[in-house]
This record gives sequence, structure tokens and C-alpha cells, in this order.
Amino acid sequence: MPNNAQALESSFDKNAKSVSEPEDSTENKVQNVSCSQAARRQDLGDKNGALQEQTWAHTRAYVTADSPQQSPFLAPKPTPETKKAQSPQTLRVVFLSVLYSGRSPKAPGTAGSALSVLLGLPILLYSAQTLFLLACLLGIIAVREIDKWEAYSKKHDEKWIVIDELVGVWLAMSILSYGNPSLWLTIDKSADIWLTMSTLWHEGHFAHIMLAFVLFRVFDIWKPSIIGRIDRKLKGGLGVVLDDVAAGIVAGAAGILVLFAYDVAAGIISARAY
Repeated sequence: MPNNAQALESSFDKNAKSVSEPEDSTENKVQNVSCSQAARRQDLGDKNGALQEQTWAHTRAYVTADSPQQSPFLAPKPTPETKKAQSPQTLRVVFLSVLYSGRSPKAPGTAGSALSVLLGLPILLYSAQTLFLLACLLGIIAVREIDKWEAYSKKHDEKWIVIDELVGVWLAMSILSYGNPSLWLTIDKSADIWLTMSTLWHEGHFAHIMLAFVLFRVFDIWKPSIIGRIDRKLKGGLGVVLDDVAAGIVAGAAGILVLFAYDVAAGIISARAY
């Protein structure tokens, strides 16, 4: 009987071990799977964190670059000292771009010249000499301001700088108008400005102003002879402004010749008609 009891007891122990071993192995497998999943999640988290940091680094590099598309959310908040330092640059940009007309996405030089014609027309109606002197004065100021901007931006003759176009087209308008005295015989300076505009329109004198504008743009873009040489040789603000000054003078002189040739041709045609 004791032997039978020992045999039964040993068999129970074996069965208990056989039952407990699968449970232990199952728990180990579950623990291994959970550990591997946790390690995988940690690895994915590290990779996502690295990618996110890299993306933020690229974004910061983009928004801190000298670009007009800076993000207002990522850019640092301006301090009072920064605002005080930036205000002269803002005024300088307004001046150099002629009221932001040079920021036009297409043909900024033509846009700046067209606005300059509109700004100079009331002055021209008052006095061609006044417009000429103002063009010279603004040209001197423009040279100084462009030099300051180039020292700040480290760039030469940016496309949006069109104050030189204003100087050039004002010179062309004043020279052409001063060389065409018949324009001023029809102007009554004591009359209403809109009446004066209407008189000039019906007399065809706006065509002379448009002629000055077109000739200036032709010589400014073409840059023949000394105009192109000035543009290539001179640097800084003087080089930016002086080639447009030359283009404006040449355009005004060419406009006088065109009008003279037109008057001669019209006189010959009238004489032959009679």
C-alpha cells in the first residue's frame, strides 16, 4: 500500500508539472510579445520625434530666411527695439518702391513708371521746371538711400527698386514738355484742375506725356550706348540711378525730335493740300 500511495503521488506530481509548464510558457510568450511591441513603439516614437524635429528645423530655416513669405506664427515676436530698428527700413522700402508699385509681380519697372507719371502730372501742370528740379533732388536722395539699402540687404539693383524709374520718367516728361511750348499755351493755372485735364485731353497733349513714358521705357530697357555702359560700370546707388537719368534725358530729347518731325510732316501735308 505505501508503494501504491507513492506511485499515485508521483503521478499526481507529474500531472501537476505538465499542467503548470504550459501556463508558464504561455505567460513567457505573452511577456515577450508585449516587450517586443513596447520596443517597437519606442523605436517608432524615436523616429517620429526625429522626423518632427527635422521638419521644424527646415521650417525655422525657411521662415528666418530673407523672404517675403515669413510665417507670422513661427517668426519671433518683435521687441520695441526691433520695431524701432525696422521702421526706417519700412519707410525706405516705401520710398524706393514708389509706394510699393515696384512690388508688382509682373513688370515692376513699368508699373513704377506708370505710377510715377500719375504722381508727376499735377506737378507738370504747375511747372515743367519744378518737375525737373524735383527729379534731380529725388535722384540725389535715391542714390543715398539705395546705398544704405544695399549695405543692409547685400544685394545690388533689386527689381522692386523703382525710384530710379520715377527720376527718369520725370526728367523725360519735363524735358519733352519744356521743349513743346504749345502745351503750356493752353493751360490756365487759375482754372479748376479737372477743367485743365479736360482741356489737355481734348487738345491731344496727353499723347505727348504718353510719348515721354513710352520712349523712356524703351531706352531704359534697351540701354543703348552710354546708358548701358553706365549700368555695367557703375555700382551702388549711383549706378542704379544714373542710367535712368541718362535714359530720361535721351527720351525727352528724342520726344522733342519726334514732335518736331511730326509738325514738319503735318505742315508739308497741309501745304500740299492747299
